Amino acid sequence: TGLQSNSNYHVRVKAICADGESAFTNLVPFTTGGSGTYTITATAGPNGTITPSGAVTVNEGGSQTFTFTPADGYQINTVLVDNQPQTPIPTSYTFTNVQANHTIHVDFTDGIDENELSQYVTLYPNPTQSFIDLKLDRDYLGATECRIYDMYGKLMRILPIEEEITSIDVSDFASGVYFVRLATEQGQVSKRFVKQ
Repeated sequence: TGLQSNSNYHVRVKAICADGESAFTNLVPFTTGGSGTYTITATAGPNGTITPSGAVTVNEGGSQTFTFTPADGYQINTVLVDNQPQTPIPTSYTFTNVQANHTIHVDFTDGIDENELSQYVTLYPNPTQSFIDLKLDRDYLGATECRIYDMYGKLMRILPIEEEITSIDVSDFASGVYFVRLATEQGQVSKRFVKQ
């Protein structure tokens, strides 16, 4: 209609009839909405791709799926959506009802498949109310760092794992689902637990 997006305007009206016209109403201010599109910036580290990539335009309220493909001999290491790590690590990600600009980035790593590494890590009791024990084969996995995320990807805690069995106090966590992400010399491992 010729109006600029994100701009302020004033409007006034009057009635025009066959037998005459009225006076103008008082001015009424209004602001036009946004352009109706947003940009999702998609990037990938070496040894893999994200599809689509670059600056991807999405209509307001629309959705867009991104797929991650590691090169031969590599696996997905980290997925960041608006700089927040996603756990467990997905092979694709879909933005739905887009109402703002976003970023998505994926990194890849070589190493052993996470499912194979998972057999060397145990969490118990699961579910738990206060403490959870993390048991791992340190001879196989080597130096390990543990990060705990909530189901929304918020980092709750970071701690080094220096023993075969580490007791972690989660009594201050709200009830819900959490993910333990281990970075080992052999690769990444994710485990899920429930806090009651």
